[in-house]
Amino acid sequence: MARVCAFCGGRGLTKEHAWPKWLLELLGPTPNVIHELIGSDKTVVRLRETSGLEVVVRRVCGSCNMGWMGNLETSNQGVLTELIQGQATRLTPTSQAGLTRWLVKTGMMLNLSLHEQHIPSSHYHAFYATKDPPDHMAAWLSSFEPSAPAPILSYLTQVGPLFGDFRRARPMQLVRMEQIDCYLQTVKIGRLVGQILWSNSREFVEYAIRDQGSDGHTSLWPDPNVADWPATKFEDFESYRAFGNRLYGWRTKE
Repeated sequence: MARVCAFCGGRGLTKEHAWPKWLLELLGPTPNVIHELIGSDKTVVRLRETSGLEVVVRRVCGSCNMGWMGNLETSNQGVLTELIQGQATRLTPTSQAGLTRWLVKTGMMLNLSLHEQHIPSSHYHAFYATKDPPDHMAAWLSSFEPSAPAPILSYLTQVGPLFGDFRRARPMQLVRMEQIDCYLQTVKIGRLVGQILWSNSREFVEYAIRDQGSDGHTSLWPDPNVADWPATKFEDFESYRAFGNRLYGWRTKE
């Protein structure tokens, strides 16, 4: 059976870059790129290192590629360029919502480049229909100020399900969840660090948002407010990786 577009279900698939092609002009044609799938014990389950942006998938139709996806790139390219280059920026709720949509789309495209995909098909269809992130999603923004050489581009993925307990905001109140389906995607592009979390449990996402509040990262979604960027900085690749590997830490948070 012929494949159809991951987003709209249409025919006429085209080759599309998971990392947008305009980054070539910004970062150069051969940036060092690292993709990692992280296990529950924070070990690397799968590692892929390349030089260049030639991560191409054939799962999107020409109408989506040249239509709403292209518009999403164009409308966010200006603020993304400022963030990638590390320019101090004031983010409005409108720009934060746009950045979240761009992170969701880019994360979905990078997911399609994996041999084993972790984002449900229903998320692609819902995003195409509404152009809003899936329900029960949160997004954060941080920055990378390296003290040593690091990959220019990075994509980290950590997936559930989680089994166990997590604590609500009220001390010592436990909520038992037999299974929490979820995924955590983190990208680093130059100085920009973006992260999205999805779970089938609204309570789990709300808990993660409350826990994240003490770390100072800019909250993009679901309740964007005017914010100055950068608010937080990672100075080395390992601290950035720890940020991208924190999904299982929420499972048994004290």
